Amino acid sequence: MIGFLLTASIAVNSVLQRVGPSNIVQRWVRQRRNLKWGIPVAIAGTAVYGTAVYWCGTLLQEPDFGWLSILFFVLVWSLFKFMVFGPISVILLLVARIREAHTLAATIRQLAAEDRAAGLDPLVVPRTERRELLASMRR
Repeated sequence: MIGFLLTASIAVNSVLQRVGPSNIVQRWVRQRRNLKWGIPVAIAGTAVYGTAVYWCGTLLQEPDFGWLSILFFVLVWSLFKFMVFGPISVILLLVARIREAHTLAATIRQLAAEDRAAGLDPLVVPRTERRELLASMRR
């Protein structure tokens, strides 16, 4: 019996990870190029799921809609995920930017060392080249 419940819960989790709207949106936002959308998506998702929870909770007051309690708990869970995801996305964005800054500094140090090894005077890397290096690192 426990094996069946475990298998069923894994199957439900797998399906929800692939087709659940909140999971799809959060998976999209967690990509590096989309982290900047974390706060707006969290606000919009909280508003949408908050409205859906309110609507579903209102319908649960009627005796004929008891089956909506499952949907209600799924909506509440998604609402909490969006509420927590806003601050987490900011932290993920800061971590990504710090890593990129460290990688950019290491690349510039390596270029300067190569210039010194070639007998050239290492120059300061202009801002446009820094942007190009940073853009190439984000690809």
